[in-house]
Amino acid sequence: MTPSDSASDPRIPVSFYRDEVIITFMEQVVWSIIESSAISGEICVADLSDDEVINSAISNFHGTPQGDYIANEGEGPEREWEGEASEMNFGSRHDHELLEEGDRFLGQGKHELAILLYATWIEHWINRIILVRSIGFGTPPELATVLIRSSRLELKIGKVWSSLDLDRFDKDLARAISRVMESRNGFVHFKWGGNSESIHDDQVKRQGVLAAEAKKTVEMLVELEDRTFFAGRTADIQAAFRRNYAKMVGGDGGA
Repeated sequence: MTPSDSASDPRIPVSFYRDEVIITFMEQVVWSIIESSAISGEICVADLSDDEVINSAISNFHGTPQGDYIANEGEGPEREWEGEASEMNFGSRHDHELLEEGDRFLGQGKHELAILLYATWIEHWINRIILVRSIGFGTPPELATVLIRSSRLELKIGKVWSSLDLDRFDKDLARAISRVMESRNGFVHFKWGGNSESIHDDQVKRQGVLAAEAKKTVEMLVELEDRTFFAGRTADIQAAFRRNYAKMVGGDGGA
């Protein structure tokens, strides 16, 4: 079934498409397509308007000549889309859940768990960009996966990263990433410093500082991705999708 088929199905009320859960799901699907196109190098966001970014990414995904996937004023949910929904194949992504849980644990003072989740997010972030970028440069997916699994962190954010036509990591950011990973490994492998109360208090304070640094490192990587692949316009492009989706389903554009 195509999106247009389901959208024109009289058994499905228009209110279904205005539901915030559905809007969020559609936003995640479309953003995954845009993200892959931008990171792989298929599109250059800096050369396109927000609407052109969305249109080009979806067109590339479907392998069709660029069409107008952005709804014009007054067009309803019966608007046609190219391609089959069954062609969509997105890997499981838990980025938001990792950060939400990391923030929750940080707020609860469970610093070791917060570090564990932030470190996992960072590791996934680095691997994801290397994988998508490598495939975009013509590397077979299986080989790109082997490269990721066989490379140390220092190599991933060093030579592997720069080999994909990406600017080298800022030294301070690279060191921050390494500190987060070292902190995570210390927790996972239970490198306990001692049993005295003073040592325990010092470690609790240190873990609090490291957890805050881990959160800041995540924020720096989010900003780096925005600058590098989306010309600093991630929020604008996502807002453009929501505006035009609202027009397509007859909403007010403020969803």
